[in-house]
Amino acid sequence: MAQTPPWSNILAPSRAIDWSKAGLPATFPDGETTPNPWTPPTRNQCGPTLTPSGGDDVTQIANAFNGAGSFSSCTPPYVILLGNGNFQIQSFLRLGGANTRNNVTLRGSGPMSTTVTVTSGSAGIQSGSCCVGGGSGALTSAASDYIVGQTSFLLQNVSGTPFVGAIAHFVQCDHGFTNSSFGQPLGTCTGSASDPLTVFHCSDAICASSGNADSSRQQERQIVRITSATNTGGSSWTVTVSPGLYLRDWTFSQGATLVWDNQSSYTSVGIGIEDMTIRPFDSGNAVMIGNGGYASWMKGVREIGFNNSPIFIISDCSHCLAVNNYWFANNPSSLTNGLSLVAQSAASGDSLFLNNIAEKGLFMDDGGNHQGEVVAYTYSRDSSGGGDGYQSTLFEHAPGSSLMLRESNQFGRINDDDTHGTHNLETDFRNNLNCADVPYDLGIIGGGIQYGSFARFANAVANAIGFGASTKCPTYQGTATDGYVWNLNGGPASDTSGLTVASLVRWGNVSTVLQSTDTPANSGIRFVTSEVPTNLSAWPNSVPYQNSVPANNNLPCSFFLQGFSSTACTFLAHGGTGLNWWKVCTSWTTFPTACAASATPPFPANGPDVLAANGAPANYANDIPAAVAWKNLPIDASLQSSFTVTASSWSSGTETLTVAMPVSFPIGGFQLPGAPAACSPTNGVSYTGRSDGEIIITSSSSTAVSYALASNPGVACTGTLKWPDIRKFDERVYQNDPSSTGTTVAAPTNLSATVN
Repeated sequence: MAQTPPWSNILAPSRAIDWSKAGLPATFPDGETTPNPWTPPTRNQCGPTLTPSGGDDVTQIANAFNGAGSFSSCTPPYVILLGNGNFQIQSFLRLGGANTRNNVTLRGSGPMSTTVTVTSGSAGIQSGSCCVGGGSGALTSAASDYIVGQTSFLLQNVSGTPFVGAIAHFVQCDHGFTNSSFGQPLGTCTGSASDPLTVFHCSDAICASSGNADSSRQQERQIVRITSATNTGGSSWTVTVSPGLYLRDWTFSQGATLVWDNQSSYTSVGIGIEDMTIRPFDSGNAVMIGNGGYASWMKGVREIGFNNSPIFIISDCSHCLAVNNYWFANNPSSLTNGLSLVAQSAASGDSLFLNNIAEKGLFMDDGGNHQGEVVAYTYSRDSSGGGDGYQSTLFEHAPGSSLMLRESNQFGRINDDDTHGTHNLETDFRNNLNCADVPYDLGIIGGGIQYGSFARFANAVANAIGFGASTKCPTYQGTATDGYVWNLNGGPASDTSGLTVASLVRWGNVSTVLQSTDTPANSGIRFVTSEVPTNLSAWPNSVPYQNSVPANNNLPCSFFLQGFSSTACTFLAHGGTGLNWWKVCTSWTTFPTACAASATPPFPANGPDVLAANGAPANYANDIPAAVAWKNLPIDASLQSSFTVTASSWSSGTETLTVAMPVSFPIGGFQLPGAPAACSPTNGVSYTGRSDGEIIITSSSSTAVSYALASNPGVACTGTLKWPDIRKFDERVYQNDPSSTGTTVAAPTNLSATVN
């Protein structure tokens, strides 16, 4: 019997999916099993432990994947273990897919012991072999087109041979375009963009401030895996796929087509990268998981330095995973100005980003064309400084994303923008968005959640917005500029139909901006019936996406974590989640092997029903495990540079150091070794309480660094400034939090739905 989705008492079935399936599958094609979607299957080392060669190590790693030499007796699944030292990737390293084995894990001896350095722009690390498109077949006409959940399809005009295990994409033309060459999907869509006044897939000037981003006019895609294929005569085949269709707008009239890679050897399956530090080259290739892949992952990796481009990408991958990683998206050896990016997901589906730390870059500037993704429990901070004015943000920047869940993340803002096209049915649940890049003063007014033009049928439930930086989003709602808890239908390509705002579900969110319709009044908590789209009859095609007012104010703990599906959340103040990453080590006798003390954050961390650990109402927003880890992980002094402070001054609670820095707006933590004790804060936003004396920058330029200092030190704070504060890391910072009985949180008291 299917389990009732945890969101079922809040969201209509048309507006959400079963996100508990995101991440690794329960059973791999080779029979391996996983205990949950974020824990890879158990594998053992085979062959000798590799040691650095002193030159290009691609050949020895590839040989281990191929089963050559001393690995000839190894049969997948197995682990290739990299020993201590620095391995060099001087050419392209491809893992899985063409010419290498699948179901193999490349594991380091720990991020502080094993480093893999990409040494040139022509090198990189990638699983899979690219690219879906060698084979294709058009979906045949059906009386009522295709239905949500459909898994079996008759294909016509098939080119190539669909094979079991192939990673495939459903694609079709954008709304208003048709495909006259069925089975040949690329570049065959003709027509002009036309808004159906419902779910809308578009990248044209009609819907985007920078239109024509994709001349193929095929933004709607869903990645699947072919599970059976039967030739039914000539160029017709019957195929079954997993998962079934998520959206209800797949149609013969827009040339719906299934596309796959025609070479089975190119599909990568079960490739893992674990427990190492990776240093990409500045102008080279990022680490990419997928590229025509299934059930692959990056886990426990510290990745440092890849200026101005994403350092980690899940691309063209089904049921892939990024968990327990630490990403620092700038090269400490050649720090640069400009916008850096951390992670990206493109043309993927049902993949999971969980419990990651992202620093010194926009957390995610998404590549679009994905469905069913989950991004959860991620801590992102210190984005790019005041030069470009970006907060730590999850951007849905490219078109074609649908049915994405973003849960309990902790950073500045979420932004589904209209730069390149449309987004549909995205869900934000229990996120902690502080509207800023605390405590750095970006010099701008920030924002909480932005659903730009044509970001339709979004769901925002139980988010905590503005806590920690309320002055950065001082107004409840607006369009044209920042400064809002909710920036709705903003951008040059305005959705004049009104559907972007009218189709939005907002329920149980809490912010620092008080409204007369808050429940209870002036609490910041909003269970307001007018913010639920109960009647979309003005847009007849959108009626299937109407949402009833929830029967009560009860909220589940999670929309995707199994075991937390109750409609009334069980609050756990002192641990007991059963999650194997919720308990966090906060100090070590020896890092990273001997933990001296641990902490368990409240669960859930954010929302209108959240209590502080002492049982009193909190500010509705608490640190998630990744934030606790970041605050306590040791600083890696080997990655710091030293800068001479030539002068200092104090004014109105701010100490400013005169120091020549290599970037225009340095951001994050730093240290002042040898400076007088009076120069170090003992409270306030710049004070961390760490034994290493870390101080957090509040504003900066290429010639000065400022931080909060309550009292005039009365002495010169000159000497040496050490920066940046990149963390040492090991995923053993996260520990198992055994299950226990918690407190069921009732709906917040004195609340009632308000009709506007």
